[in-house]
Parts: sequence; structure tokens; C-alpha cells
Amino acid sequence: VNSGLMKFVAVTGCPTGIAHSQMAAESLEEVVEGTDDEIKIEIHGSSGTENVLSEEDVEEADAAVVASDISVDTERFEGTSSVHTGVQAAVTDAEELIEAAKAAVENGEDKVSYESDTNSMGIVKKIKEILS
Repeated sequence: VNSGLMKFVAVTGCPTGIAHSQMAAESLEEVVEGTDDEIKIEIHGSSGTENVLSEEDVEEADAAVVASDISVDTERFEGTSSVHTGVQAAVTDAEELIEAAKAAVENGEDKVSYESDTNSMGIVKKIKEILS
């Protein structure tokens, strides 16, 4: 794992509202918090887009994480190592996604798909953790 600072950009998106997108963003932020890495996250929900990534954000990023169940602009990540998955995976497997993004950078991979092995019960468990 890279010991230096890595900059990540991420996009989360959910068709039914903002909750999953927001939870996914928070999970990704928690993983990066307390490390030397940085992350900036664009959130897509029923109320529109929050925290839109600038061209500069994307250019400066070492890797991108796209965790979305809706169509989002991924062309802007051409030439940047990126991991693509559903929004659910970012809620339950955020650490694995960040590790996959780091591995993509180290291996010089452009676009990696991440399949989550968690089901909808994972989200219920996560919600209970947050509420408790």
C-alpha cells in the first residue's frame, strides 16, 4: 500500500433519494479519515447533485471511486485509475473500495469493477450501527 498521500475523488448515486448516496459518501470519508489520503465526493440523489467535482479535482486525483446505481458522467475519469460499483458496496465495503482503488493505481489499471458480496442485509446492519 502506498505510504504517501493519495488523492481520491468519488461519485455516489442512488435513484430513490439521498440516503444511500449520503451513507456511501460518509463510509468512504470514514475510511480516509485519519490517514494521509484525501477524498472529495460528489453525491447524486433525488434532490440533485451536491459537492460537484471540478475538473481540477479530477485532474489532481490519483484514483476515482464510482459507487452509483444511476448513470453518472464517468468519461471525466478517462486516464484515471477508477473503481466502479453499486452504491451499496460503498456503504458496506468502503475500505475494500479504497484498497481496490489503490491497487488499480499501483497496477496501472484504468477501470476496475468491484463486485460486492454483501446483500441488502448489509445495509440494514449498517443502518442499525449508525442508529445505535
